[in-house]
Amino acid sequence: MDFTKLEGFKVIYYLVLLIVFVALMVFLLRSAKESLRRTGGKWQSVIDEVVIGFIVLIAFTIIAQIEPSSIISFLTKPLTWIWDLVLKALRFVGVKI
Repeated sequence: MDFTKLEGFKVIYYLVLLIVFVALMVFLLRSAKESLRRTGGKWQSVIDEVVIGFIVLIAFTIIAQIEPSSIISFLTKPLTWIWDLVLKALRFVGVKI
């Protein structure tokens, strides 16, 4: 049974995704306020935070449209590959696993 297709998992997945998005936006807002304070009110200093916020918003929208099972498999494949590579290196060195 694929637990990533259950409704409860989807709710938790989107809730975590929303919390991460809000945390990133709060961090960008604080960074923009500090940048504005450091430069004495020049709005040109805030442009990079606005661009990053727009990119984060687009990425959030794209990720929210994809099924959770696709995202999880997309993330686990490279992590599995790296883990296997580390295990092979440890075995090559002579560490018993």
